[in-house]
Amino acid sequence: MNERRLARLPVQVAPRLGEETDSFIRRLARANHLKPSYLHGYLCGPPFWFGKPQLDRLADATGRSPHALERALSDASSPEAASSPTPDTPEKIRSRAAANCASSSPTTPGMAP
Repeated sequence: MNERRLARLPVQVAPRLGEETDSFIRRLARANHLKPSYLHGYLCGPPFWFGKPQLDRLADATGRSPHALERALSDASSPEAASSPTPDTPEKIRSRAAANCASSSPTTPGMAP
């Protein structure tokens, strides 16, 4: 397979820590006088040209490494990270802790459980 790298966009903007990918793409498109939907489709790539932008294509267009984008953008993930298990969310941890506390707490005589 002969994969070609995308050309780097002439005007670069830095991703903001915790920024969503769509927001970053909109800022990047506006800085380069492009329609955000056009740049988004271009970064999604063939064969569908819509959906979630490919991190390697975004990295090529910005001149940043996929790892740097993955760390900065809140919803970016590489194909390798997508196959790894996701960490527990705070909600899952709290509900598990509450369930453990409820099942292990002794009942006091005369008190309703």
